[in-house]
Amino acid sequence: MGCIKSKQSSGGAPATDLKGFRDEALKAHNDRRKKHGVPPLKLNDELNKYAQDWADHLVKTGTFQHSNCTLSNGDRLGENIANAWSSAGADFTGEEVTQNWYSEISKHDYKSEQSMGTGHFTQVVWKDSKELGMGKAKSTDGKVFVVGSYRPAGNFIGKFTENVFPPK
Repeated sequence: MGCIKSKQSSGGAPATDLKGFRDEALKAHNDRRKKHGVPPLKLNDELNKYAQDWADHLVKTGTFQHSNCTLSNGDRLGENIANAWSSAGADFTGEEVTQNWYSEISKHDYKSEQSMGTGHFTQVVWKDSKELGMGKAKSTDGKVFVVGSYRPAGNFIGKFTENVFPPK
């Protein structure tokens, strides 16, 4: 499936809020990656756009599913998604959503070549991933959707033990 890439965002958080959110999410990712002895990620504007467009799509359609984004050059993006709802209006900070994904660490088997129920965690700390994009969109009825896009993608069966390390 191709990636949604609109010319302009259909909604989501204001751009000023997104910059702070993205910067905080990047710091949260890199703080955790450092614990696992893997290189830091860099924010990428193109990946931010893909992540934001998918978050906007999730709000617009009211669905919660992965995009299965494959770029025109054939590269597949890694992706983490999260959502929350509150009648008062839910939200996630960059730290909160990253911790939400990272919390799967308690279930991860570092000797296994597959990830059962820990795919968000393993994507956060996947050694070979170099770039991150983050998007966040809020609905009028109190839902928030967050998308993290990663390049290169992680979570390849047979590659876990060389990309996901125990914390130091």
